This record gives sequence, structure tokens and C-alpha cells, in this order.
Amino acid sequence: MTRILPLAPELTIALFSFAFHFVWEMLQVPAYEGMSVMEHWPGIMVCTQATIGDVGFALAAFWVVAVFRRSRRWILSPSVGDVLLFLAVGMILTIGFEYYYVEIAHRWTYAAWMPLVPPLRYGSESVHAMGPRATSCAVAFKAAAASGAMRRRRPPCHATKVRIIGVTKRRGHETL
Repeated sequence: MTRILPLAPELTIALFSFAFHFVWEMLQVPAYEGMSVMEHWPGIMVCTQATIGDVGFALAAFWVVAVFRRSRRWILSPSVGDVLLFLAVGMILTIGFEYYYVEIAHRWTYAAWMPLVPPLRYGSESVHAMGPRATSCAVAFKAAAASGAMRRRRPPCHATKVRIIGVTKRRGHETL
């Protein structure tokens, strides 16, 4: 796993994001009309689809930061600005899609008790989705740092050049 983190940061984001967002989707089931009375398996499938969308938001936010930093490896040493941009993009996508699916496509409806945030009248629960998104982001950053990926790698021994008393050795060959 230590070699995967620096090579595929998107995989790290996707895995942690899926784990945290799936739990979040299951916890907010009562906030949506009809979800709490839905049969078990169809309810899990709805939450899984929503989780996959959340993972897409997290990856999109990751790529926006990568464009600004000009590197997909920004996750290995994120600045405060990187994390704030990551969260802002995620928040904009979450609110935009939530508004579309509730107000325009009528794909789902909020439970009667759900507080709505003006002026777009989106459910406050979608704003709270930033909790898992921020948590998954922080865990992914810590995992990348703990993997040793932030340390500089030393060149392999055969590529080193040692000069000892006028003799240079390189890959087993001697030159004077």
C-alpha cells in the first residue's frame, strides 16, 4: 500500500471517500421522504448510488486542486488553501446537485422535519455531508504522509558515483 499512495492519489481519495460517505448516507436515511420505510436492499442500493456520486464530487474537487497546483501529488503536502479549495469545490457540487435533484428533477423529497437553507431551499443535511468529506480528506492526507511518501527517495546503489582517492567507481567499472 505504501507504493500505491503516491502513485495513485485518486485511489486513496476514492477509497476513504467511499467508506465515510456510505456511512453518512446510511445515517441520513430518515432525512429523506420514504427512505426509512423502504425495503432493506433497495435502500442500500440508493445509498450506494448516492455514495458513488459523493466519491465523484471528492475526485472532482481533488482534480481542481491538482490543476491549480499543477500536480496530482498535492495530497502529499497540502496547504491550508489546498484543503479549503478541495472543500469549497465539494460544497458547490453538493449544493448544486442537491438543488437539481430536489427542485428540478424531483428525484427525491426531504422529510417534513428537514430544515431548508434559503435561498435555494436545499436540505441542511447536504451541507453536513462536508463532515465526512473533510474527514475522508484528512484521513487520506494522513495515510499518504504516514506511508513515507513524503520522504525523499535515495537513488539506488548502482546509480551512485563514489570518488575515492582519484578512482571513480560506477556500476562496477573503474576509471582513473
